[in-house]
Amino acid sequence: AFTELCRRDPKLAQALATHRDFGLPAHAMFAQLMPEKQRKLAAKKMFAKAQRAGDDVAWTPEMIALFAELGEAEVDQAVRDQWHDYALRDAIIAALYANPRPQDRALFVEGLKETSAATVARAAEALTGLSEAGTAKEIAAALGALKHFSADQNARLTRQAIAAAVSVLSEQEFKFEEEAEDEILAAYQPAFEWFAKTHPEEFAKLNRLSGDGGV
Repeated sequence: AFTELCRRDPKLAQALATHRDFGLPAHAMFAQLMPEKQRKLAAKKMFAKAQRAGDDVAWTPEMIALFAELGEAEVDQAVRDQWHDYALRDAIIAALYANPRPQDRALFVEGLKETSAATVARAAEALTGLSEAGTAKEIAAALGALKHFSADQNARLTRQAIAAAVSVLSEQEFKFEEEAEDEILAAYQPAFEWFAKTHPEEFAKLNRLSGDGGV
């Protein structure tokens, strides 16, 4: 409806974006529907207001998505600073994964622990894009995610993203092929066996966290 109003009245988006009262968190959903020029104008105005308000303003996922379009270092850092808010983590990963940076590595590793398949896939793709070997704890996080989503037959694309990240983090050329739907985890057994031999202590921790005695 708002998009249609903007189409009918080309001046509407500009009028809203420049209005003195515009910039509340709830306005982000409208800003996202504005033409690019007015959208960026609205994003800059909303970001400035949010920064001035500090902790008095609760950020929303729509704000994160809107601000991410600005591509400015100050904005990106402010987005990272919202990581403490669990409700925003899906949006933060979505905002950062398209252009993964080394300084966001820890956030992507944490993102592997999220429950959203889309968020985990993005975090895994970002880690793959960074193309750097991982620590034992980082590999454990990826394997934990792989094990978790092996219980969901519909999460194949997410598993593929995680598996690619496991190969990059471990610097191993694993060959994974899912064959039987009731034995999905078995397809990834080579990675778990390698991890058990290479990092036995972290492997034991991984099994304890997942609540069983083996993979």
